[in-house]
Amino acid sequence: MLRTLSISFALALAFTAHVGAAEEVVSGQLEYRGKGPLQFTVETTATISVVEVSENGEVLSTVATASQTLKELPSPFDVKVDSKKLEAGRNYRVRVELKQKEKVISSQKENPVAFADGKPAKDVKVVLGLK
Repeated sequence: MLRTLSISFALALAFTAHVGAAEEVVSGQLEYRGKGPLQFTVETTATISVVEVSENGEVLSTVATASQTLKELPSPFDVKVDSKKLEAGRNYRVRVELKQKEKVISSQKENPVAFADGKPAKDVKVVLGLK
């Protein structure tokens, strides 16, 4: 009886761990390189998205999004991604919009890779400039 309970408990723990593993985290740092200083207000926000892109770089869909208020750059970020939304062989990139009062004030110089070989990127550097 005790052995049966132990096996049942171990299976429950394994199932719980597997369900929790359905979430991946893409993390990195937002940086600014532009002409002139970037002015921060209480309404300066960054929307960081993991997007699927085509071979020519066109955004096909948004897989996950996170928003954060910015007080300075560089600034770290994390985006949680439901791994069930990812498909093998697809191209996933990080895309960022920097806004003040709903107006986009920045643009990226490039869209860095979010997933490589099926694993989330941990040291993504997103370089922003004034729009």
